[in-house]
Amino acid sequence: MTIVLYLGIAHVRSGALSLGELLLVMGYVAKLYDPMKTISRKVATLQGYLVSVERAFAVLDEQPDVDERPDAQPIARSRGTIAFENVSFSYAPDRPVLHDVSFAIAAGTSVGIEGATGAGKTTLTNLLTRLYDPSAGRILLDGVDLRDYRRDDLRRQFAVVLQESVLFSASIAENIAYAVPGASREQIVAAARAANVHEFIERLPQGYDTEVGERGVKLSGGQRQRIALARAFLKDSPVLILDEPTSGVDAHTEAAIVEALGRLQQGRTVIIISHRPSAVARCSAMIRIEHGRIVVDTSQAAAPAPAPPRPAALPTRLATARRQETLLAHPAVQAWRRLNPDRVVPERITPAKFKANKTRSHLTVYRLQGVGPEGEAVIAKRCDRGEGLVERAVYERVLPHVSLPGPHFYGAVEDQDVCWLFIREVQGEKYDVDRPDHRAAAAQWLGLLHTEAPSVARRAGLPDAGPGRYRDQMRATRDAVRNHLDNPAFGNGDLAFLDRLLEQFDDLDEHWGRLERDCSGLPPTLIHGDFNGKNLRIQTAPSGPQLVAFDWADAGLAVPAVDLAQVATPSFRMSASPDLATYWSVVRESWPTCDHADIERLANCGAVFRALAVITWDANHLAEAWADAFLPNLQIYQAELVRALDHLGWPFRSESAGRAPALESQPR
Repeated sequence: MTIVLYLGIAHVRSGALSLGELLLVMGYVAKLYDPMKTISRKVATLQGYLVSVERAFAVLDEQPDVDERPDAQPIARSRGTIAFENVSFSYAPDRPVLHDVSFAIAAGTSVGIEGATGAGKTTLTNLLTRLYDPSAGRILLDGVDLRDYRRDDLRRQFAVVLQESVLFSASIAENIAYAVPGASREQIVAAARAANVHEFIERLPQGYDTEVGERGVKLSGGQRQRIALARAFLKDSPVLILDEPTSGVDAHTEAAIVEALGRLQQGRTVIIISHRPSAVARCSAMIRIEHGRIVVDTSQAAAPAPAPPRPAALPTRLATARRQETLLAHPAVQAWRRLNPDRVVPERITPAKFKANKTRSHLTVYRLQGVGPEGEAVIAKRCDRGEGLVERAVYERVLPHVSLPGPHFYGAVEDQDVCWLFIREVQGEKYDVDRPDHRAAAAQWLGLLHTEAPSVARRAGLPDAGPGRYRDQMRATRDAVRNHLDNPAFGNGDLAFLDRLLEQFDDLDEHWGRLERDCSGLPPTLIHGDFNGKNLRIQTAPSGPQLVAFDWADAGLAVPAVDLAQVATPSFRMSASPDLATYWSVVRESWPTCDHADIERLANCGAVFRALAVITWDANHLAEAWADAFLPNLQIYQAELVRALDHLGWPFRSESAGRAPALESQPR
């Protein structure tokens, strides 16, 4: 451009060009310059793409380490009988890994493989899936050498779950369906349910369509592992290989995975490589490898019974002893034994509740099958000591004095900063907020609880659960939002919403005294605090549906408002939305000065408190890389908050279009 300008000025001075013609030429050159810059940048980018393409084709052109014989035979579905005959293998001539290994696994048998790191455990599975061929000896599947099968048909016989699950940057449904291209949504959901991952997926805003990120970066290790298990369920191969399936996960995630593994093993030949006793506790045989040689092999004694109700035959003495040891070592069983019950060894231990819970990080709930006095299941709940003491007070000092059915409480075990609570498993139908008879049963139950419990609740030493609790939650949430506004996951629209939410919190905090005045008129009593469908069961009684409630961690002493909360979006399960007319018919005899309008006012106050509570719950995810996925929930909860305040008759001042309403500063 400089040269053109210099030459142009020279031509103008010599009279060869006019000034207008020079400006015209400069305009043309400028128009030409931008495309040339773009072409130069594209050329550089194209060079990078060409290198990537060359690398991709190099991988595609790579010849497999194992060849397929010209006369290889097809196989549709094997029985799962496996035999290693004098197998030796080395990755390099000077690096022998396996030495003359021989063992047999009958179809339908589950075998655990133990050994130190580098002993050759994973190499066995690599040879079995024919990623490599043995240096000596042979491996048989259903009595046929693996090298005599078609390679693709052979590998379809195995479902492999590795220590580090491989997920693609796609949706959860697409990652599960990778095992069976073309699988229906029903098949995908069924596989997810079997792998104990369906409930977690349903809690995500986009459900099965949620993107997991490159290699599943948006999921935790346990979540990635259970999606891999769902993939294995969907594939339904006759031989299942699990390589350290529970490594690197916490105790309750491991329990969820182990339960899913128990279902996945049914009717299959299973090979489990793990250092954890819980993962191999159900195996009917064990193989131990040291320095590439088998030193312990109980597989010969592990022939499965024909068509058994369980996946394998009776366990060997070794497996029985290991399982007993694992059950007794479980922290829930150790706590249960301290209560000195008659039955201390459960038939099985499964997670009764699995949720990522940032606000209650110590919460873990297990089902101990068969340890109750009559062989029923017992629910073991591990929680913070403070929460445990509240629940214990409710079960021991309040509920026995009210005429309501409740779960049988066996007792509590306190241990430093945690507490174990044990109750009989509550049977019954899940609560459905869309059913009028369920809402009426909830209202009947609440009416009796609230009118019968005031005096005994005051003596029980329960914490204050009034408006101040929710103001503290709102303030903590406001601080959390402000601290994470720099999260790169948020776009401009997300930040605008969070700014509006902060402004609304500021206004609500400024005029909180009015909400406290609205939340009055009835005596303080026992409130549940988390009265929604997940903590309720409906049982059949001669008089009609009868409700039973559990999980009293948020209980306290307060005016009964939060339990009465009504929500406009029932699908979000913020509250049980009890029928207010039924509730008033129950309480008006005990509280004659209370009318139906008072009940509605308290229910609207309760809706404000519930909205603040669930906003606090989801705000715990704002520091995560996928925090933007929870903003649609927050927007719905904010809408519930505004709706409840509007029903209370709170005036709003008008601001710029598109902003959330803010409270006026005039007194009530």
